[in-house]
Amino acid sequence: MMTINYNGNIQVLVDAATKANELLANNQFYDYIAQKQGFDLTMATGQQVADSIKNCNANLTVFEFVKYFTRVLGYEDPNDPNSVHINVAGNKLNRSLGSIVGTYIHESVHAADATDNNLSYPHNGNSSVGNENTAPYWIGNLAIQMVDEPGSAVNINDIAVVPHAPNDEMNEA
Repeated sequence: MMTINYNGNIQVLVDAATKANELLANNQFYDYIAQKQGFDLTMATGQQVADSIKNCNANLTVFEFVKYFTRVLGYEDPNDPNSVHINVAGNKLNRSLGSIVGTYIHESVHAADATDNNLSYPHNGNSSVGNENTAPYWIGNLAIQMVDEPGSAVNINDIAVVPHAPNDEMNEA
């Protein structure tokens, strides 16, 4: 099972890592992903993506970075898929716990994708616009819903059930 480790002292990032790890250990999380017929920009089925993430044994380490005057919330380094970088500049952490968990999960999906030699499930560019039905964004949005709206109905066929974060941008180095 993939794990997310944050060893810093920003409490919301500690809490988000705990919640993200709970999701990564939650069979219902994978069941929702598996029920999705497919995602944009991949031939992989929801079941294949769910299995890929569930079978990934990466231990991800969260690193803080500061970048002002950008909407970039986080990124995963393709050269180091065991790292997740979270922007802590200004008000970047002034959002729901679920949104921060969604960022962690979005980046962990990239990490699982990077370590899977048989599948590819990326998104196109660094804006959420037009990428809502790609695996990283859709699964990140699922995480937001499961944390911020526990017990709410998940419609597998919806695209971007919950906005990842208003006007946010996920970036990959």
